[in-house]
Amino acid sequence: MFTTTKLLLKQLYRLLTLLEMSFIWWLFIAFFWLLGLASPASFGIANFILLTYYYLGLLPVISRFLTSSYGQYFCSKNELKLLPYLLVLSISILTLPGIAHYFSLAYSMAFFAGLGVHLILHAIWLRKASTINKTLQFILVWLLILSPFWMGKVQQFLATPRLSEFVFASLIVAAIFAALSLSTSVSQRQKSSRLPAQQFSVSWRSKPKYQSSLAASYLFQYNAKPVARLLLYCGICTLVPVAQTLIYFWLNSEWRWFPELGWKLLDNSLFALPFFYWLYILESTLGRVKSAWLFLPQGRNALFSFLERQFLTQLILLSLPLLVLLYCWRPENPVYLLSALMLCSLLLLLTYLVLCFPKSTIAIISIVISFINLGPDILFLAKTTTQLYTISSAMLSTLFLRYFALRLWQKRDYTKTATFAGRQHV
Repeated sequence: MFTTTKLLLKQLYRLLTLLEMSFIWWLFIAFFWLLGLASPASFGIANFILLTYYYLGLLPVISRFLTSSYGQYFCSKNELKLLPYLLVLSISILTLPGIAHYFSLAYSMAFFAGLGVHLILHAIWLRKASTINKTLQFILVWLLILSPFWMGKVQQFLATPRLSEFVFASLIVAAIFAALSLSTSVSQRQKSSRLPAQQFSVSWRSKPKYQSSLAASYLFQYNAKPVARLLLYCGICTLVPVAQTLIYFWLNSEWRWFPELGWKLLDNSLFALPFFYWLYILESTLGRVKSAWLFLPQGRNALFSFLERQFLTQLILLSLPLLVLLYCWRPENPVYLLSALMLCSLLLLLTYLVLCFPKSTIAIISIVISFINLGPDILFLAKTTTQLYTISSAMLSTLFLRYFALRLWQKRDYTKTATFAGRQHV
């Protein structure tokens, strides 16, 4: 046990001094860290230098080293699994005094908060390089390192007990997922680095692998799984509220959900953006049917029922975050159930409108724009009679559209226009 710990600490020392100027940087950080014992403000300077040096310079080099052939040669498999956790632990201990002093926290609370944040950051940094990952790294570096003054605003925001409990609970959950993925991130990148060079290729098409079914992967591409779709819909539904909150915070230095900015474009986009995204999903999915219908499990006579079942399943997933958004937008709405029924009926009407007229995109978009321009206040806070009339009209129109769409899809034949596009990733 002692020998194993000694070997691990030796490997940790090698990683922390991997760069040529590492020793000088650590002496520079240690000077301010020790100076903080006399003047606690120096702990903040030490943390700023440490985070800048570590995340911008050292950790990317460590990540490349651990996933290279040199890393496999110098470190065993167990060491490669444990070293990321030792890195997180060492950085959490070194930044502990600065966090405790800046946020006026107890050392135990500051340690666990710093440990959770560093786990999440290391899990992002050690992932395989991608555009999304690089964007996340840039945002986190800008927030945590290059613009540390926003922490004072966050401290005021967390003064509310419920918000602080929610933030800490979210941090714990994210840290647990990061800790579970940290040990596998290095091994996955090692496996990918052993693949032959000819297997690497740039592809703009998403590859439908490991989905619930082959048909779903062709219709909805790489994110065909229900959990992935639900997360995607949640992100679309929360995009406008988050934008409103950030703009209000920028203007008034105060956090408030669903603030009244007086910007009609943003207010009308609260439910318009999910509607347009749902329209995009319908159009893009129907566009893939031409190249994928031979791989669908139904014949031409049952193709409409299959598509209808797939779309209604997606519609249920989209309705869940939309109904939550509707409730959070106006919790005091006395006719919330009617507003929810109207929202679902409008989504159904839009779905069958696209199924009945799949090529009339411009006309459908114009209908949606003219309807959404009324504003959510008029649509979902209208009188009871108005909402009942809208619901009954939408449902009756949906029944007629379904009848005509069923007859249309029974006559449709893709045998002459089927293409081989999309079959390359089967």
